[in-house]
Amino acid sequence: MLKFFRRIRQQLLGEGKTGKYLKYAIGEIVLVVVGILIALSINNWNTNKNDVKKIEKYLSEVHNNIQSDTARIDTLVQMNSIKIENLKRTILYYYRAGDEPGYLDSIRAVIVNSNIGHISEFQSSKSGVNALIGSGDINLISDSVRIKLNKYYEKINLNNSQVERVTTLTRNVIQERLLKQVVDKDFVEEFIEYEIPLGKVQPKYTFIPDNDMPTDMMFLMLILNGYNKDLKEIEQLGLETIKAIENLKK
Repeated sequence: MLKFFRRIRQQLLGEGKTGKYLKYAIGEIVLVVVGILIALSINNWNTNKNDVKKIEKYLSEVHNNIQSDTARIDTLVQMNSIKIENLKRTILYYYRAGDEPGYLDSIRAVIVNSNIGHISEFQSSKSGVNALIGSGDINLISDSVRIKLNKYYEKINLNNSQVERVTTLTRNVIQERLLKQVVDKDFVEEFIEYEIPLGKVQPKYTFIPDNDMPTDMMFLMLILNGYNKDLKEIEQLGLETIKAIENLKK
């Protein structure tokens, strides 16, 4: 092809047709420039296509992660709600146990049959967003999705302090104090199979209420209510992010 164009130029020069030669040369330059622009356009199109595929892969994993998060949140909110109701019952029984020791059995039954001493922490799945950030391609996603992702994971990070409060209070109030007050040897023998001597476990004793215990259990209940509220806000942000990701595919 190059030899063909060269022959034409030489022929025009040999015939002394300088004007036609200049027009032809300019046309050839234009043709080359157009060819380069077309090549660049094709290259950019291929690059953009590859970028779209990469982002779709990352966002698909993020989408699945958030769906898993919302399922865990539903379960956790339900567990916390049951725990709150059982704390209400325990507070009532505790107030009455000072005068009527039979209510100690009610407290023990709640401890054994409920989850008031269980610490439920929300752990978010972050494999998708971590891969997206690590790739350096996060700026390739649309602003609307990126903003929602930031809000979602920022809210999760802020929620960590709430989880720490729930954990600390549950350990201090339920596991370390309430259990020690209501557990005695008869209770252990009735509910737990054992193979070791229980000499260190107290026999039946007179219940001496801790005046701060009902207040502390009430405070734990309030913190759990706040924790559930935060979890529901995280879930709502997650659902909005999922919707934004799905809209990209339409």
